[in-house]
Amino acid sequence: MSTGKTSRPPTRFEHNDSTTGSVDALWACWTDVSTWSDWAAWVVSASMDGPFRPGSQGMLVERYGRRTTFTITALDPYVSHEFKVHIPGADVHMRREILEASHPTTFKHSVWLVGPLSGVWKRPLGARSRDELPQTMRRLANYTASVRR
Repeated sequence: MSTGKTSRPPTRFEHNDSTTGSVDALWACWTDVSTWSDWAAWVVSASMDGPFRPGSQGMLVERYGRRTTFTITALDPYVSHEFKVHIPGADVHMRREILEASHPTTFKHSVWLVGPLSGVWKRPLGARSRDELPQTMRRLANYTASVRR
């Protein structure tokens, strides 16, 4: 029986995965943005001039054709990092973190929206995140498992 209410997508999307790759290999993939297109389903290319640290900026080209700047907002080496991408009326925040640094290495990727138009962006970006986040995480797990560090 329908109640007439529609389900609202959550504001935050998260996915956990694990890899047989080392913590060093995982961290290297996360902090070497030139590898992002090798494992992130939505990235065609990524680049950053300078070190990977809070305040540093880089460029992303998405498979949807959009070019955008990202900014590193937080960094706790070998634990987590965060970055944000600006879209009209909102910022998309992404956090990647190592949950367990044993064998296998367990990690998490979180995505959330902040800004006056975040409600407008929730539905299209939420659907994309639900579809692509598990695929991206699995690709990253396989990629790090193939890297010897």
